[in-house]
Amino acid sequence: MKEYMCDVTLVFSGNNHQAKNVEEYKQKVIEQFNNQYPNINITEDEISFIEETDNNSSEPLLTNTIIKESCLLRTFIKEICLSDVPIPNDLWWHSDSGHSWLRVPVAFVMAVGFEPSSYSYIDDGFVYLEEDSDAPKFIKLIGRYENLDEPYRGVIITRDNHEIKVIEVDDGIDSPIREYARCPSLSLR
Repeated sequence: MKEYMCDVTLVFSGNNHQAKNVEEYKQKVIEQFNNQYPNINITEDEISFIEETDNNSSEPLLTNTIIKESCLLRTFIKEICLSDVPIPNDLWWHSDSGHSWLRVPVAFVMAVGFEPSSYSYIDDGFVYLEEDSDAPKFIKLIGRYENLDEPYRGVIITRDNHEIKVIEVDDGIDSPIREYARCPSLSLR
């Protein structure tokens, strides 16, 4: 019997941050990943395809589909086990006058194998799952939702009976989530 080994390349798309310059942007990406994934050591040379967009553009909001100040991050994984990602104790359900989103850590979304649609958003280590399709599918995948007195206040009971509190957050008329980058594929395939 032969023994084999390999490197696994994991690509994170998005990683949008506002910065004064490319160097500051790279530091923000490194800091984000050091906080989110302590077992992954990111270096500047692993950050590529940095795109800057014009924040003063008069283009229509169709540009929401473009990931602002984004990059593809390629890294070789040495020690990461997504099954070791902790289950959050609470999740926030953000809403504005027209829509709502369930805020979930990217690592948890990936750990359970959920792939959000482009109707959801991503920013600063969190996926904001849109209310009509992604959030209900995600909840059904991990367990069930038990409503308390009001919509979006309750608990998610995971398949192994862990309770995740759902906390309502009112973002006013227009949530800042609408300005975040659209969710790219988070697939590990």
